[in-house]
Amino acid sequence: MVAKSLAGPARLTCGIAMCTCNGMPYLPQQLDSLLQQDRLPDQIAIHDDASDDGSWEYLQQWAARQSIDVKLVRNEPRLGVVKNFEAAVQSLQTDLIFLCDQDDVWLPFKISLLSQQFEQDPALTLLHSDARLVDAQGVDMQASLFQSLGLSEEERGWVAQGRALDVLCRRNIVTGAAAVFRRDLLPLALPFSPDWVHDEWLAILAAATGKMRSEPSSTVQYRQHGRNAIGMEAPGLARLVKRFRFVMALPESKFQLLRLTRVEQLKARLEREGRLTPDLAAMLADWLRFARFRAGLSRYLPLRILAVLRHAVSTSDYRRFGRGPLSALRDVLMR
Repeated sequence: MVAKSLAGPARLTCGIAMCTCNGMPYLPQQLDSLLQQDRLPDQIAIHDDASDDGSWEYLQQWAARQSIDVKLVRNEPRLGVVKNFEAAVQSLQTDLIFLCDQDDVWLPFKISLLSQQFEQDPALTLLHSDARLVDAQGVDMQASLFQSLGLSEEERGWVAQGRALDVLCRRNIVTGAAAVFRRDLLPLALPFSPDWVHDEWLAILAAATGKMRSEPSSTVQYRQHGRNAIGMEAPGLARLVKRFRFVMALPESKFQLLRLTRVEQLKARLEREGRLTPDLAAMLADWLRFARFRAGLSRYLPLRILAVLRHAVSTSDYRRFGRGPLSALRDVLMR
């Protein structure tokens, strides 16, 4: 659906994949922000996950008033966030697909700013931007998404240098509410992995096989209200403590086996699609070896401490595939 132009880069069509589930408190404001874009979308696909708070009825009335191509789908029974987004992105026929949550507010220049970068760079596969954190009432929390993620200058530099995969194999930095990708990514990504969040899955596949970039401008007011499917908090000690408690509360077997399973699924998908280059295969082999090491750590504390220390001293794995000393400490303190 690329529109050819003699005056510059080809204009790409833009679609919005939006998922809803009992979002009436914030849904009208978000929908309004989509219509207030200085570059309107060509299509909007809204998949409602069995809402019972009036969201579905509101969406039907709203869609009937629009001149934009709007496709509404209602799930019965409920699919969950990842499967709902998997279905929503497939409802679009546009060149670019913007992921959209029900409770945020898009800034008016979001579509134009991000789509222009794809038009100017045909190699760009996925782009994600910063966002402003706001509370339930829309009040600015005086923090950005990138600040809350603790995105370092080193990580920003790696992404700018085309080394996004080096960042994503340590941790995810892409939030779906602020992400857009080329439709060309879907044949590789579908079906979405059951053990990855949809935005993580799309981002790491884009980084592994194409080009991923970060946009430093905030394009979304990212609402935090306590009921987010995947939320964020302002940076600080309280967030760090909460995150540490969450990780420590996970059963160790589940925590480490999930890490291993995710890497195995990534490798299998790349192999299935013939996208596993020698360099990528070597990196994934190292990542799998480290994941197996962590999954096989002894339950006996002295042996576990010794194994972690030896591994940390003799390899760069904890920094390359984790958060350095923090990941090593997590392995030592596992229950």
